[in-house]
Amino acid sequence: MGRALSLAVFFSLAAECFLTVAAFAKPTAFIGKIPGEYLDKEEDSTYLGYVLVDDRLIQKIEAVDDAEEAEKTLKKEGAEVVVLKPKGSRAYDVIYPGLIDLHGHNKQNMLPTWDAAKGQFANRFEWRKKVSNYQEVQSNNMNPWSAKAEAQVAAYRWSELQAMVLGTAFLQGHMLNHKKFAIHSVEDTGAYISKRKAISSAGDIIEPERVHFLWNELRPVIQKLGCLGEATCYGKAVAKYLKDHCGDLPEAATKNVYSKASYDWLLKGEKTLRKQCEVPDEESFINYFTEVFGVKQHSEFIKRYLELQGARRSALITHLGEGRRLDPYNWTEFQVLRLAGLTIPGVSFIHGVGLRDEDFKTMAENEMGLVWSPYSNFLLYGETVDVEAAKKAGVTVALGSDWSPTGSKGVLEELKLARNYVLKSKFS
Repeated sequence: MGRALSLAVFFSLAAECFLTVAAFAKPTAFIGKIPGEYLDKEEDSTYLGYVLVDDRLIQKIEAVDDAEEAEKTLKKEGAEVVVLKPKGSRAYDVIYPGLIDLHGHNKQNMLPTWDAAKGQFANRFEWRKKVSNYQEVQSNNMNPWSAKAEAQVAAYRWSELQAMVLGTAFLQGHMLNHKKFAIHSVEDTGAYISKRKAISSAGDIIEPERVHFLWNELRPVIQKLGCLGEATCYGKAVAKYLKDHCGDLPEAATKNVYSKASYDWLLKGEKTLRKQCEVPDEESFINYFTEVFGVKQHSEFIKRYLELQGARRSALITHLGEGRRLDPYNWTEFQVLRLAGLTIPGVSFIHGVGLRDEDFKTMAENEMGLVWSPYSNFLLYGETVDVEAAKKAGVTVALGSDWSPTGSKGVLEELKLARNYVLKSKFS
């Protein structure tokens, strides 16, 4: 996620300041008691101090002698100030550090471990679509309460409470009614102080059945243009392909590929595209640009790209390369997103087991991130991402717990497993 989510710790603040935090866009200082270990003081004591946060990042943690003087000074320096002292109390609240969990499926986190997972799968599509036991025991047990709002809320609340008990203060993944509970959601703009748009999460942004056209037809165009790695290379290739194979399409479709007008026209333009375009594989062409059974591939790539542009750009967390390292499809997913222009700052990949040394180099050069879920990787695939290579390349690595059917109960458990794995490897 590069800069957007490289926060080392997220501070779990007193309840009364939760609702005020979202209002601040400029640097904000929280004044309260801070454990001594974060101030190079006695670990068993707390000290008056402040935490200064700017655009999602902790900039400074400092002790002070006088809260009122510190507040005046910080305000003169242009910061908003939140004093963590309940009305009528002489005591300041203590600011404790919390963990960040950047990969979660929260509605399912009360389910038991799937006992059929023994590290035997090559990629995520094997167990999702081909294992009847999974469909029966897991998928059919995922949403038994879909029509019952109270039960949905209870499921999410259990997941949040479980995470909080295990030290998590900032949790990725869909949640319900999280704004009225004690844990923050990564996707909720009210959970952090920032001028940027909300962080977005996508389970998968690649549909394997829909990208044949990109791989077989657009890839050669990109190679011929020689622009791979340039920000708008994908758009240039799409525009050239449509011009070469479809003649004079309406201006809305071709004038600016990076526009809503363009991808909206293509989504609905099946009839014209079939009539006017001469392409080697018509079905893969149509499946890529238009909406087929609710699936939209080209427009998904364009929308995600646009979210990551500009001063208020968002950030994206998405699954990629989930399976074994040498599975051919897992490696291909990174190449697909590179062709689509989505190996850019602000993107973090979950799992990434299929990533190779050269991929990590590209990620580091583009300030991209990796969310590591070793527990889930070992249970399903018997191996995990080459985290040593990722770190050596300079990729920012975070942890995610995934979900309880094939993952851990929280990022603290994930941290213990990751630590043991690293200590027992040559990496240590």
